[in-house]
Amino acid sequence: MEIQKYPIGIVVKLNSGGPEMTINAFGTWYPKDALFDGSTLSHKYGCIWFNGNEKQGAWFKEEEIKRSGV
Repeated sequence: MEIQKYPIGIVVKLNSGGPEMTINAFGTWYPKDALFDGSTLSHKYGCIWFNGNEKQGAWFKEEEIKRSGV
């Protein structure tokens, strides 16, 4: 069972700034060229946000986002 730092439905922002986003999915990413030893996996979060009236979304690594308002 994978442990999520951020639960689905929570509001986050990129560490570099940008809009508030809502997490709507969670997954694990394994680098294609790496040997799996447990240290190479990375948790990724699917996030959605609105740009005006247009809904957008993308995947971000756990270390790229932070909880909004913190």
